[in-house]
Amino acid sequence: MGLSFPSLTSPSLAKSLKAGDLTIDNIWSRPSPGQPNNAAVFMTIANNGEKWDRLVAVETPMAENAVLHKSAIMSGLLKMYLTKGMYIDPGKTLAMRPDKFHIMLVNLKASMIIGETFPMTLVFEKAGRVQVRVMVKKDTGSKSKTKDREKEGK
Repeated sequence: MGLSFPSLTSPSLAKSLKAGDLTIDNIWSRPSPGQPNNAAVFMTIANNGEKWDRLVAVETPMAENAVLHKSAIMSGLLKMYLTKGMYIDPGKTLAMRPDKFHIMLVNLKASMIIGETFPMTLVFEKAGRVQVRVMVKKDTGSKSKTKDREKEGK
């Protein structure tokens, strides 16, 4: 049974959310089967301004902790590393996806079920605190190299 969060009318459930010069889109996470432990959250953040910004922290009641991760393939294995921040350069887009940057939710407090949403606060160095809602959905369009390797049996 998932945690119940009130349904709030929120601009973050629209196609995109503006926060200063940043545009945040496609905020989602996969469902967590069985007993929950950890899960990843993905999104895109476009910087339409003339100065960089940096995602420095994340908060959510859905997990005991939320950390910023970078993934890299080393010796054929996907490794995850903690990162102190995710820079979004001017005119660039940070695309979080399974084989790159993502937000790791550590020690989930409940299973995440397709169709449910949960609140999350993104903390940026310049844009400040931005409240969003994360949609739990099936991963149907990821360009993950890891997923491609799994399909190929590598």
